[in-house]
Amino acid sequence: MVGLVALLLLAACTRGEEELLPVDGETRFSVVTNVPAGTDVSGADVIRNATVFFVAPSSGRFIKKVDAVVLPGGSGVRVHTVIPAAYAGQTVCAYFVVNASALSDPLDMEPESVFDVSRFDGLFTRDSLNGDSTHFVMSAKVSFRAGGTDMPGGDIKFDRTFAKVYIAAADGMSPERQRELSVVSVEIVNGRTGGYLFREGIFPERSVSVLLPVNETIDQMNIHKPVCYLYPDDGGPDGTHLIVKLRNDPDGRVVAKRVLLCSRKNTAYKLTIAEIPGEDGGYAIQVSDWEADILLPDAGQGVLPSPLPDEGIDLLNAADVFYYYNQLRDTLEKKLYRSMFDKANNFTETLRPGERLIVELTGDLRGRFTKEEFLRVSRSLLNDMAIMFNTGIITSYQLDPAGQVISYRMDLIAMRPTFDMRTELVISAAGKLLDRVPSGLSEFEKVKTVHDLFLRSVSYGGMTSSFGGNIIGGLVTGKVVCEGYARTLQYLLQRTGIQAIFVGGDALFSNGSTVPHAWNIVRVDGKYYAIDATWNDGISGSDFVGYNYFLKSDATMSRDHLINMVLPAPECPEDYPLPNF
Repeated sequence: MVGLVALLLLAACTRGEEELLPVDGETRFSVVTNVPAGTDVSGADVIRNATVFFVAPSSGRFIKKVDAVVLPGGSGVRVHTVIPAAYAGQTVCAYFVVNASALSDPLDMEPESVFDVSRFDGLFTRDSLNGDSTHFVMSAKVSFRAGGTDMPGGDIKFDRTFAKVYIAAADGMSPERQRELSVVSVEIVNGRTGGYLFREGIFPERSVSVLLPVNETIDQMNIHKPVCYLYPDDGGPDGTHLIVKLRNDPDGRVVAKRVLLCSRKNTAYKLTIAEIPGEDGGYAIQVSDWEADILLPDAGQGVLPSPLPDEGIDLLNAADVFYYYNQLRDTLEKKLYRSMFDKANNFTETLRPGERLIVELTGDLRGRFTKEEFLRVSRSLLNDMAIMFNTGIITSYQLDPAGQVISYRMDLIAMRPTFDMRTELVISAAGKLLDRVPSGLSEFEKVKTVHDLFLRSVSYGGMTSSFGGNIIGGLVTGKVVCEGYARTLQYLLQRTGIQAIFVGGDALFSNGSTVPHAWNIVRVDGKYYAIDATWNDGISGSDFVGYNYFLKSDATMSRDHLINMVLPAPECPEDYPLPNF
């Protein structure tokens, strides 16, 4: 399939052209590294310079440093040196540092200096050893016992501080369909550091787009050359956003797909372009680790999360958490749902104050929906997607002479830079909260844990804030009203794979008066139950969490809750048998 692009460098015991004759007790260190035959070395994998630092950990001594000779094409290095007899019998560590442009310590150290060996741990975290932030860094560590013997042979695995990103077509996507599609660009749209790498070049901008023309099919792209390289801190621990634009050549449409990567070093990611079944010109991008590319020491550590419900809406694999999406009547309605979400999440237009975005329906979506059908899809989207905090419900549309919808108006609260910033804050805050949810929980345990963590992090308020009724208030400012409670709990549970529904209606008081209110219905072990997070929350600043409105039936909730939904909500026939808390 794909040859090992990783720098899996083969260490050979050889005397080489420059014979080094050690005296008694000295150790000859003679190594030539090279990549496996047939492997393409390009971009960040090309070795440009390499230095080897020799350290005796037991005595904490810096023995020496040697500049390695880089082999033609940057495919390997050659190192010949001797270790003094004084270290015979001791374990010696050789640290290979590749393509480091600005090393500080221990370059200025004299041989035999005593120092803190732990500083070499920085070789595996990108820049702890570096005086300046630098890129293109690879490293390796080899240990051997000094004492007049050759260094043992074997593989030297170079640890890279970056990840690679490739693009490929899904299995079964025909060459004909691939030829209809050309990759227009791949763009990093948010990251925390400069120096983003695209193949051979380094771009200091935080947002840069690179054209990737496809001559015949996606499969005929040079798969050995990554689209781009990412560092673990690009985007912080909460991920890096890429925008991949796909152009469908027959009709000229450009489809922009936002992808969230939680990049890890020594990892290759494959962005697989797949057709959405039943759609003409519908595409999704699936993200996966690509072990065929990199098999290095920590390549298997951690688990790449699936695309989140708020980024790219992975309806091919994670649609089950969206209740109303699954109630739509046919494939065409689901295609409209996805199209509207995609526009709301990936818009590129900049509007003047007061201006509204007019979205034309195209292809088989144009003129195919009555206003009733269109509004049902629009309401389904807004009920499912708590992440839709940047637009209200879409109720304004234009009809053709036959009474079918041909365009609609979308009201955008914030333009792209502000929207991206708010989205990043939401994802970051949600990630920190969900990191505290243990793995292996039952659905009930998962719902209770998320419910409790959320209520201990938020308090009622924000009535005068534009964020009080959405997930920005629930996750960023920490002040929400009932709609913000319900939207945020829905979003967090969806992120954990629990189907959660936003419910609107009224709270009913003993004197017969009502006020608008919002709560949730969640699915646990195949059954539906109601949760009112607002009324379960304690007083402001308190860690108290109540359960009077936790996993309850319609009969229990109807005492003081009245559902008022245009789209019907599922029935909750019984209270969940709660244990004693």
